[in-house]
Amino acid sequence: MTHEESYTQENVLKILSNNLKKLMTEKDMNQKQFAQKMEISESTLSGYMKALKPPSLSFLASLKKHFPDILLDDILFSNLELPQEPSESVPDYASNTEYLKYKGTYFLYYLDTSKKQKSKLASESVHEAIDLKLGILYVSSTPVSKSTSATRCIAVFGIRMIEEVQKLKADIDLLDDYTRIFDYLRDARSHGLYLGQFYISQTHIFITLDKEIDGKDHTLVILHHASINKDYYSGGIGTINSVSTGRTSEPIVQMIALSKKRAYLSDEQIKSKLRFSMPDIRVKGYPETLEILKLAKSIYCRSDAQLNNPTPYDQFSEQNIEILLTSYMEYLISKNLENHQLWCGRVSSEDDDDWYHLLKASETYHENHQKGATHENAEFEAGTDYLLH
Repeated sequence: MTHEESYTQENVLKILSNNLKKLMTEKDMNQKQFAQKMEISESTLSGYMKALKPPSLSFLASLKKHFPDILLDDILFSNLELPQEPSESVPDYASNTEYLKYKGTYFLYYLDTSKKQKSKLASESVHEAIDLKLGILYVSSTPVSKSTSATRCIAVFGIRMIEEVQKLKADIDLLDDYTRIFDYLRDARSHGLYLGQFYISQTHIFITLDKEIDGKDHTLVILHHASINKDYYSGGIGTINSVSTGRTSEPIVQMIALSKKRAYLSDEQIKSKLRFSMPDIRVKGYPETLEILKLAKSIYCRSDAQLNNPTPYDQFSEQNIEILLTSYMEYLISKNLENHQLWCGRVSSEDDDDWYHLLKASETYHENHQKGATHENAEFEAGTDYLLH
């Protein structure tokens, strides 16, 4: 079939007919049930199923409403690839009850990687110069299909104010329905809207998210699977693979934290948990360190006897000596970093457990603070400052 033939009305109607049959089979619905769901008559649906009648605009809008994760382009111009029955050799580790533990709305915390930021002040570290970003994630109890226990989820990234996230969460919790939440977020935060699936394996959680507007970003979040003995999941910390949204769209891997309740923590406390572990860089006693110390001593700390024996450094100006020491120190630092360079980052179960206990401690402190009680630990005092710049 040529490219031109694929867009003829006859061919488009045939594709639509086949795809409607696939949707009805996948959803285990007959024509009467499907027509009622789409709010059309059975005779109209029959015309679509027999490829005799072009779809109306209202019908296409209804398809998009009830199947938001399927593109209309795919329904009209390509054969839908719906999930197949899983192989018996691939076990589904989590029960429906286990998925219910994760259902709900979460705050998201991650670092702004949209631009390569440099510290504005000499005293300011690179980490301090990077902003904290916020988001929201809703995990539903609605299965993606009958063939898998994976459920639908929806997220919004790129929020800067904690008050806005709190409002979104409150509204989402009231709606508590995937389709209604999708319609609400599509109107409220369409630019940063992502649709996806939430899947639990034996040891991890996988969240796949696709950007809804232009499809330019496809992200994967990996978290630790909480202990099966716990009946409530308050949040966790893991990795997210995505594409930066600045002037250059570059692949990035970073850490991301989730919490079902607001974390009453300062930005710096949260950011400290979003750093990959630093390599064990040794400076004390390192050969180059001793060598540069020896060099500096030979230039500045010479005995009276040594002063009578000229060295090449005697001909150096203070500026040349400064250049020599600086360049050698840069060489030392570069070589040390290269020797200890990390080729991968890990999010350990200890990291996840630390985040869980930090959330619990901040919640306890906030509850006590609301009651007017004093608290010995003042590390959460800065947790109300969420104005991000």
